[in-house]
Amino acid sequence: LSVKSLRDMCSSLKISTHGSTTKEELIDAINAATAIPGESMDVEQLEEEDEEALLAQAVLMSQEDNDSLSALPIKELRQRCNARGIDTTGLAEKSDLVKALLGQNETSVAAPLPQALAADVPPPGIEILGQFRVPFAVFAASDVGLGSALEQTGKVLLPRSCLMMLTMGELPDTMLLRLSYQSSTTYVGVADFIDDAAAFDTASAHGHSVPRWGGALTGGGVGAIFVPRWVRSQLACTNGSEVGVALVSLPKASRMVLTPHTDAFAEALSRTADPRQLL
Repeated sequence: LSVKSLRDMCSSLKISTHGSTTKEELIDAINAATAIPGESMDVEQLEEEDEEALLAQAVLMSQEDNDSLSALPIKELRQRCNARGIDTTGLAEKSDLVKALLGQNETSVAAPLPQALAADVPPPGIEILGQFRVPFAVFAASDVGLGSALEQTGKVLLPRSCLMMLTMGELPDTMLLRLSYQSSTTYVGVADFIDDAAAFDTASAHGHSVPRWGGALTGGGVGAIFVPRWVRSQLACTNGSEVGVALVSLPKASRMVLTPHTDAFAEALSRTADPRQLL
C-alpha cells in the first residue's frame, strides 16, 4: 500500500495521523488501533507490493497512447490516475482523463509524495559526480516528434553539448543521470546525444522555451532532455517543466526481483530443478 492509501485507511478508521509522516509510523498507528493479537501489517510485504504496483504502472505507461486510452472505460482511466497520484478533480470527460494520463493537461501533475526525498538531497550511497547548474526543460520524446523508440527503455536523449561538459571530468563506466522535479526523483541512462540545434528546434516548435547553459565555454548549450513518457509521469511533471540533471554513481544492487510476463511461464519455471541456472 502507498502512503496515501495508508492515510486513507487511517481516515476511514478515524485514526489521527498527526505527527505520522513515514509509512512505518502509519502502519504502527493502524496496528495499535486495530489491536488484533498476533497479527500486524508486514512492512517488507507492503514495500514489495509498492514496487510491483510501480512496475505495473510503468509497463502500462510505456504502452499507452491517445487511441488505446480512449478505448478504455472511464472507470479504468480513473483507476490509473489514482494509482499514479493524478488529481482527477474536475475531470468529468473521458478526453480530460486521457490528457491527464498522457501529461497533456496542466492540472494533471501528481501531488508530491509525502515520503519523497527532497530533490536536492540524494539518498545514502548515491554519489553526485557532476550537476548542471541550470535546470533542463523536459519533454516526452514521443510527444515532440522524436519517435517511440525510447518508450520501452529507461534512457533519454541529450543535446551533444552535454557530452562535452560531462567528459570534462572522469566518467563512470555507466552514464547514469538523476532527474529531479520538486519532490520527485528518478534515475535514467543515456540512449544518445543529438545536435543542439535539433534539440532547440524540436522544443521550440511545440511552443516551449529552452534554457541555455555554459556560456562561452560551450557556445551556450541547450538545456533540454527528451525522455520516455513513463519517466515524465514518474517525475509528475508536464512537457516543458524544468528538472534538475545530475551525473551520479549508484551503489551496486544486492538483489533483483524478476516478474514473469505470463502465468504459464511462471508455472513452467517452477517445475525446473534450478530456476536461477535456467534464467
